[in-house]
Amino acid sequence: MRIHVGTEIEAPRSRVWSEVEDIAHHVDWMSDAESIRFETEGHQGVGTRFRVKTRLGLLRTVDTMTVTEWVEGEAIGVEHSGAVRGTGRITLDDMGDRTSITWDEELRLPAWFGGRVGEIVAKPVLTRIWRKNLGKLKELLESRPAADDPSPSGPGDPTGTTPEEAPVEAPTEPPPTPGALIGHGRDGDIREFGPGKVIRTTHDGRDLSREKAVMKWAADHGYPVPRVYDHDDPTAIVMDRLDGPSMLEDLGAHPWRSRRHARLLGRLHLRLAEIEPPDFLEHVAPGNSLLHLDFHPENVILTPEGPRVIDWANAAAGPGDLDAAFTWVLLKTGHVGGNIV
Repeated sequence: MRIHVGTEIEAPRSRVWSEVEDIAHHVDWMSDAESIRFETEGHQGVGTRFRVKTRLGLLRTVDTMTVTEWVEGEAIGVEHSGAVRGTGRITLDDMGDRTSITWDEELRLPAWFGGRVGEIVAKPVLTRIWRKNLGKLKELLESRPAADDPSPSGPGDPTGTTPEEAPVEAPTEPPPTPGALIGHGRDGDIREFGPGKVIRTTHDGRDLSREKAVMKWAADHGYPVPRVYDHDDPTAIVMDRLDGPSMLEDLGAHPWRSRRHARLLGRLHLRLAEIEPPDFLEHVAPGNSLLHLDFHPENVILTPEGPRVIDWANAAAGPGDLDAAFTWVLLKTGHVGGNIV
């Protein structure tokens, strides 16, 4: 299945490239992309590997991509190696004050999506979505004023302080600071935060203390969640970095494991229902179990040490059967956003 879309953007090629090369923020203008998570330390250049959670209507999947071509300022080519396979290429052509951008994809859909027959149905849908994506990129760039070039005050320190005048301080061990971006989504970012740790923040800066406390409570009761660390900022969560695919990603790559994963999901539900909720959680129905209320294969990470359940923002108290019922609704109808309480 071949798809070709393109448009012209009223911006020089250097400005368009600055958006296209920033893979982590493609979710800002790709409506079908929910989040991007990198599997390599580098986020640019040939060899960069990342996973994109995509949603097309009720269909949700994870697209694994590896950058196979990187021509600075001109083109990025990728190979799709997840459930959807094939190649893609975004090309920029300089037209003076304008830029022509083209997006070409050659894809093969998995058998469970209908194979060649599914491609006949999917092609016009994907073409329309990706044409709209380029339209969003065009609007983003054309509505944003061009940044002025910085004018340094002179060589060295822009404040004018020379190295000889700078005060000398005794070296101290600096606290960890957010490092390289690992994942970017519409809700927030995940960044490196020292060896083996990550820090999660939200775009709206909301308080995450409640979610952090729930995760600690679950861990204290032997439930498999990422270990959470103390951190002064209530708008951030510092936790163990999890290496491994989500259950959804593994299902996309190995659909014959569906029974195994279904059994694992059931066992995790039963274990969670045995945990009494902390007093600070609101009850959504009569019952005395800790509820997750966003429990689906995308929120179960399969690490070498075992499964880990993530994203506890919707946690509440109630009957364990309610959590299982809500998971059934999620699996049957697709993504349900927001909190049900």
